[in-house]
Amino acid sequence: MATLAPVVMAVDASPRRVLMVYSFGRDFMPYAATGIQFRSELARLSPQPVEFRDASLEQARFDAPGRDGPLLDYLRAVYAEHRPDLIVPIGAQAAMFLQRHRQELFPEAPLLLVGVDDRRLRGMLSEPGVTSVGLDMDVSRFVGNILEVRPNTRDIYVVIGTSPLEKFWEQAFRREWAQFSDRVTLHWWSDRSIAEVRESARNLPPDSAVLVTVVNLDVDGIPFEHEAALRSISPASSAPVFGIIREQLGLGIVGGRLVSQGKIGFEAAKHAVRLLAGEPAANLPVQQLTLDPPAYDWRELERWGISESSLPLGSEVLYRSPGLWEEYRGHVLIALGIMALQAVLILLLLAARRHARESEANLSLAAEFGNVGLWQLATGSDGDGVKATPKFRSLFGLPPSGRITVEDILDRIHPDDRSDTEKAIQNAVNDVEDFSVEHRMVLPDVGLRWIASTGHADVSREGRPARVRGASIDITAIRKAEMERQSLRTELTHLSRVSTMGQLSSALAHELNQPLGAILRNAEAAELLLEQEPTDWDELKAIVKDIQQDDQRAVSVIDRMRSLLMKRELQIEPISLDRVVHLVIGLLKSELQFRRVHLAVELESGLPWVRGDAIHLQQVMLNLLANALDAIRDVPSERRRVAVRAKRLESNRVEVAVCDRGTGIPEERLQRVFEPFVSTKTKGMGMGMGLAICRSIVETHGGRLWAENNPEGGATVRFTLIAVQEATQK
Repeated sequence: MATLAPVVMAVDASPRRVLMVYSFGRDFMPYAATGIQFRSELARLSPQPVEFRDASLEQARFDAPGRDGPLLDYLRAVYAEHRPDLIVPIGAQAAMFLQRHRQELFPEAPLLLVGVDDRRLRGMLSEPGVTSVGLDMDVSRFVGNILEVRPNTRDIYVVIGTSPLEKFWEQAFRREWAQFSDRVTLHWWSDRSIAEVRESARNLPPDSAVLVTVVNLDVDGIPFEHEAALRSISPASSAPVFGIIREQLGLGIVGGRLVSQGKIGFEAAKHAVRLLAGEPAANLPVQQLTLDPPAYDWRELERWGISESSLPLGSEVLYRSPGLWEEYRGHVLIALGIMALQAVLILLLLAARRHARESEANLSLAAEFGNVGLWQLATGSDGDGVKATPKFRSLFGLPPSGRITVEDILDRIHPDDRSDTEKAIQNAVNDVEDFSVEHRMVLPDVGLRWIASTGHADVSREGRPARVRGASIDITAIRKAEMERQSLRTELTHLSRVSTMGQLSSALAHELNQPLGAILRNAEAAELLLEQEPTDWDELKAIVKDIQQDDQRAVSVIDRMRSLLMKRELQIEPISLDRVVHLVIGLLKSELQFRRVHLAVELESGLPWVRGDAIHLQQVMLNLLANALDAIRDVPSERRRVAVRAKRLESNRVEVAVCDRGTGIPEERLQRVFEPFVSTKTKGMGMGMGLAICRSIVETHGGRLWAENNPEGGATVRFTLIAVQEATQK
């Protein structure tokens, strides 16, 4: 394949106008996937700015005579002065439209046909200035996909629409699938509405399958977009559902060797760069892409009992759920660790009992050395007297000798902490409970002091509390250090957010360019309308409404950036995790398109709210997703997949997982990846602070964060947060 380097050196900085003509509409699948990939890849590769303009043959799905007129009038009006530098029809209908009218519209501009099957190309490439990146489909593979994994299939029910495009393909399918007549019976459902197809699919015979091909328009004249027909049929079907397009994976088909519309757009962008640089179309080879390697949806394999051993060699299995061990491995290891620790402690305690007197002396010496004050509170008939070591008296500002009461101690505790401390002591006395409290004291000569106290109640032979013993230690220095550390952590967290947003600045700028570009195009159209007599006020109002919507979209992008860059202290409150995830995904939308990454978001239905700070948790999600994107930077396009999953655990916690299909984390770094300045990225790409900050934020929220490698490749980073009851949600 020719290199792009000579082209890059030859271009100037002036913008290039690219007119994209869609067969059924910009958002109509499968051409939408082709168009999205083409735009993002061309914007990335082009050395000069690219101005995209769109036109759609919305009427192409209907078999109506004279349907070209309105679009011809529109193109003549819009491009009367500003001629496009490249014409890109996507799909056969758009290609045939340009073939009919190219000479009267844009005879000088090169024509790049995209996504046209070789069966439709005949006669389209004879004119000068025309080249193509399309398909060389072995359509027999679509039936072969079914027989390869279910060789006992006897009946295949073919779902296809009734638009002119679909009528052409039905004839092609009938011809090329006739070779399977000795193995299966093909039932053609082009004469049924999608509602009728859905009902018929509920009661199919054994050893049957459903093959959903192209459904733009059903027999009732109802149009279907965004694979709506497939989404309607698959859940109701009593037999496995297969498809023909890679982008249908995850929507209810089993899989196989499929057409990748995104790959077509990716390859077409390389041709477009060379054409925009002035290279003649005759120099560019006509490129016809074949079907992708086999790929399957693990969930559909499980649903229909299809063994992975029956899949073709080298098959890719997507959407795999983790096994029981993978899902709970961390919990099991923690439980085993706790049991081992408990066993060690029990052995130590048994040994300590044999040396009780010696240990008591050693304990007193150690307490004195560690600045720990020991005390003992008598209960019952012995009264409320407190015995204490000199160190305890010194900590609480008590006289070195004389009787001490509980009231003497409580009087020295800060009023805001006194109630909790008194309650802890009472519970220990009355209910034989252990306790551990932290409280402040304000002493005349010392000032504010933080004390940590822990206590334990001894039980008499009659089962009543005999005394409460405990220890107190001055933790003032620790608390001051924690406050300083929290301040530094807040500053570092803010700097990390600024750094991450800086890395995404290019993609965010691209996302802002889209609504701003749309505003400019609508303003130009409005200017043309105002020059016409009479003025079409209804059309002008629609244009103004579009401008308002694009303006709100740009404001939304800026607001999300400003919110994340805001510097503030931690504010724990009930928040919606679903909102946190989707706000971050909104920030990364352009970056995902730019890198050609497929993002799957799987949030459990009825997910509870969590206790946390929205901005800090957005940073955790942003860092983890940015790391995942970096991890798949250099892997093949079919593996550029990231998943965000969230579910509720039985322990009243919510677990969030970010999974990628990259190269994984080296085993020697897996346990150290959350330490500061330890990075898994390519040298020079990271400072090694992002995951350390993420763990600090999650642990501050009372959760836990860890990483693990996936059996099928890549890594998963998980963290937990505390769920809140529905009554506390805002």
